[in-house]
Amino acid sequence: MSDREGDIAVPPPAYMFAPYYIDQDSGWNRPWASFQDLYLPETARTLADYHSGIRPDAYYTAKAKLAVDRLALSEADAGISALRDAITQIQHIDDGASPTYDLGEFRSEVDDLVRESEGLLNQQRSFRRDIANLHEESHLVRTEKMLLESAVRELREEFDTAVSLPDEVECPTCGQGYTNNLSDRFALIQDEGVLTEAIGVAAAKLASLANREGELIGNLREIDKNLSRIERILAVERATLTFNDVVVGAGKTEAAKILRSSLNEKAGVADDIRARVKGHKDEMAAFTSAQRTSEIMKFYRARLVQNAIELDVTLENDRPQPIHAIQAARGSEGPRGLIAYFYAFLQTHANFVGTSSFPIVIDAPNQQGQDAVHLPAILKFIFEKSPGGNQVIVAAEEPGDTLPDNVDVRSFGVRRRQVLRESEFDEVQERFSHYTRQMIAE
Repeated sequence: MSDREGDIAVPPPAYMFAPYYIDQDSGWNRPWASFQDLYLPETARTLADYHSGIRPDAYYTAKAKLAVDRLALSEADAGISALRDAITQIQHIDDGASPTYDLGEFRSEVDDLVRESEGLLNQQRSFRRDIANLHEESHLVRTEKMLLESAVRELREEFDTAVSLPDEVECPTCGQGYTNNLSDRFALIQDEGVLTEAIGVAAAKLASLANREGELIGNLREIDKNLSRIERILAVERATLTFNDVVVGAGKTEAAKILRSSLNEKAGVADDIRARVKGHKDEMAAFTSAQRTSEIMKFYRARLVQNAIELDVTLENDRPQPIHAIQAARGSEGPRGLIAYFYAFLQTHANFVGTSSFPIVIDAPNQQGQDAVHLPAILKFIFEKSPGGNQVIVAAEEPGDTLPDNVDVRSFGVRRRQVLRESEFDEVQERFSHYTRQMIAE
């Protein structure tokens, strides 16, 4: 992985153990938060993609190299840009009217100007195309806003008409009676609120499109200005020269040659880095399979829904849940939703990556005041649904009477803030003495 500065970083062991531990504090607030040293960017998404099997080790190796080379490319491009600016400033002395005595340098200057002109023309075409697309999108949004405003006006007319009519209304054509009650009128008000909100969204989008269009128009003007400058330099006629012109021209030529030599060197380095960046991207794409990702997500979401049903959890919305987070109801359902997510992910890991020897450690599952029905159900689920045969360790104040028969219940702690037993000190010391002696010797 790469850190926030773009340097390659080897994640600490917490990144390997993250799927197997729920801490009693932060771990019950959101997934992937049980360890404190998960400091690398996009940790939750990276951990979910890696441990679920969506992306293997080789993908992240290539990604880390890509981040490093992108930073190097940015620095190289900055150096190239600075050199080009310096050459441009030299060329702008006396508006480019002084002569160039070196034929090769003259060709280089002309090539630079032509290349810059072609780049500006390409940008000009791109900006004009974007402006045309923005015009079309603005027209569609403006039409949508007008339709919404018209619908609001019609709703207000219907509401005013409904208010003016009695509670029972007879159809003037068929004589059928209809109820004009308060709930129907409130429904009209609610519909108007939805439409008004949609109008606000459309208005904000129109403003955003207008701002974007203004930026593009400003870019176009800057391009036109640069194109005019290039045309003026290329069209210069050197009819008469003074001694000062000769001195200035010689100095400009020599300075430009030195800067251009450095520019060509840096451009070669940048091209090499750019090739490496492309190679890293191709490598990452090769390790990302859309079909496999779809299979993993389908399996994970099916397990999440099944676990949520067993734990009496209502998922917050109908949209497919992402694999790096869980959106469940609040209150006592929140911790049960996290257990449903935690086990759905571990079941996915076991199915697509394989089992591991790491124990599953869950600290204090009685969160948010679980009642006498839900707490036993949580403990039973934790032990019975453990994927891959991993050892399950649960730290709980009260184990309850409904645990499976194969659960070994042990009590720890002889006094406050003390877990270890003094009577077992010699036995444990003897067991670990071999390792501690090796550590001291090294």
